[in-house]
Amino acid sequence: MPVVRIILRDGKDERLLWLLQQFEGLFLRRQRYVVLLDTTALSSIPSAPTRHAIGKWQHRHEEETKTWCAGTAIVISSRLVRGALMAMEWVQAPPIEHFYPATRREGLDWCISTVDEAGLVLGSTERGILQSNDG
Repeated sequence: MPVVRIILRDGKDERLLWLLQQFEGLFLRRQRYVVLLDTTALSSIPSAPTRHAIGKWQHRHEEETKTWCAGTAIVISSRLVRGALMAMEWVQAPPIEHFYPATRREGLDWCISTVDEAGLVLGSTERGILQSNDG
């Protein structure tokens, strides 16, 4: 499926580092995809060392990300946080398109649209699941 759905929950920072390793597996598949990253279940941010490790990983894998990821929707319920992230992108644009919806439904709709615009194949069953109320 060209849409990778991730729901982040509070927990150990090691899970985030494990998640990054999973993206390395996606790169090896050599197929384009879009990401729906749902952060609405989070109540805290990762530790400073983990944020640093994530930043290093993003820098190290920027070319692969640009090649294989058609875009990322990051669901953030806080209007203030969404605005801050968008403002940060004015200073340094991410290597791929980011969209900051308030709801998972908005994010899923954007992902489907991005899949279509990128010419990726989304089967009718997969499309139906994504368009369902549960997404």
